[in-house]
Amino acid sequence: MKKRPAAFLDRDGVIIRDSNYLSHPGGLKIYPNAVEAVRLLNRHGFHVILITNQSGVARGFLSIQMLEEIHAAIRDLMIKNLAVIDEIYYCPHHPEFGPPHLRVQCACRKPAIGMINNALKDFRIDIEHSFVMGDQWRDMKLALNAGIVGVMVRTGHGREEVCNHIPAFTRLMKGFHIANHALEGVRWILKRR
Repeated sequence: MKKRPAAFLDRDGVIIRDSNYLSHPGGLKIYPNAVEAVRLLNRHGFHVILITNQSGVARGFLSIQMLEEIHAAIRDLMIKNLAVIDEIYYCPHHPEFGPPHLRVQCACRKPAIGMINNALKDFRIDIEHSFVMGDQWRDMKLALNAGIVGVMVRTGHGREEVCNHIPAFTRLMKGFHIANHALEGVRWILKRR
């Protein structure tokens, strides 16, 4: 089976509105342009994989079960709009908060590449043509750590993050891009192919 590139997409601020520790599917609000972005990625043969830090679990704001219900709701909303998310990986840990089994310095919390490594085990991924999309500087550091392209979106925390990290972006701009939203970022990726 042929390897396919992956779109490693952050969840909050890229696919859904960041509601500061979403704790119930009822508060879920998907960006309309994100649905179209996922459909476009599907049509062009990308694995669509969400990778998300969810320290709200360690902080006690929600349980793993509720987090998985939220993720099931995201997938259902996407499917209803003819868009498919292949997998959702999450990191429930935090190095400073939570019970001992969650209060750890782990290999999965972005910008560490543990979630990307898990995806590489589970899917036949052409990593060289894959990319990371996020709304925070740690997402761009993840892309850098994984050796792949990063696309920063101005949704979620993106506007503020871009302003706070302009010198760093200037150094990285050869392989990185800043887009207004997920759909614009995906279109930029597809033009490079």
